[in-house]
Amino acid sequence: MTSVWGVVSMLVKAIIVAQLAWPAPNFDLPWLHFGRLRPLHINAAIFAFGGCALLPTAA
Repeated sequence: MTSVWGVVSMLVKAIIVAQLAWPAPNFDLPWLHFGRLRPLHINAAIFAFGGCALLPTAA
């Protein structure tokens, strides 16, 4: 499950980077704006990926 959350986080990051490089293909969809994707990427990277990775070491 850790690798799934890592891939999801990296895919969202790739979308964010593409938006910063090429802002035109945003399609004016409110759920694809930078302000909504950035917190999703940060929370997925820290809590989902990091939490799943650190949970087995907490014993």
